[in-house]
Amino acid sequence: MNFLKPLKSPLVWLLLTVSPLPCAATQPVANGVDQAVAAAKQELEAAFTDSENEVRVDIKEPDRRLTLKNCHHTPTTNTAKPLPRSGKVTVKVHCDQPAEWSIYLPATIQRHVTLWSSRQNIDRGALVEAEDIGSSGHWLIDVPAGAVEQAEEIVGMVARQSIQSGKVIKYRQLEQPLAIHKGQRVTVAVKEPGFVLATEVIALENGTLGATIKVRNARTEKLLSAKVDTSGQLIIN
Repeated sequence: MNFLKPLKSPLVWLLLTVSPLPCAATQPVANGVDQAVAAAKQELEAAFTDSENEVRVDIKEPDRRLTLKNCHHTPTTNTAKPLPRSGKVTVKVHCDQPAEWSIYLPATIQRHVTLWSSRQNIDRGALVEAEDIGSSGHWLIDVPAGAVEQAEEIVGMVARQSIQSGKVIKYRQLEQPLAIHKGQRVTVAVKEPGFVLATEVIALENGTLGATIKVRNARTEKLLSAKVDTSGQLIIN
């Protein structure tokens, strides 16, 4: 028996040629859980659009056995303010149509930061120069406490303590270089209303920029207090 007979009916042939083939897989319809995760991620990412550092937000998705009805609008979100620059937060997501539900989603905020480390051992009291430090980028939840993120806050400073090679440099390890040394004879400006006098003094202690130190007038032996200005000069008001 021949089963390969040509189709006689034009209508049958038309139906066969235009009927769509069944899809192997269909695109899943978004459910309430997917909407909640998307809303939480959008809320956190929007909060860091003006951040000086690149920020990555990771939402911990709930158990997929959880079902929430598809929300008829974008779910509302609420997080504790202010948000941390990095770390762990919880976002509350709420829907009221067609069925009311709320879900709390834990999230992690990571900042991409540049940290500076010493390229070799830096001795205590040494002036830190540009070639002494190197940078590396990190995705961090918690930036090491006191870590310096700007090179200009390191170069030109003095090591307050020894800094080991390869270690992240922290503020507590640095101090301003001395602008005035104890025993140094300095010409100081004495500011009075309407005029400025200049006199020579002897520094009785070391002084960094912005510090106020004790000095002694070289001629009268009078004890005075003088401030080291940003140019390293002493001023008495």
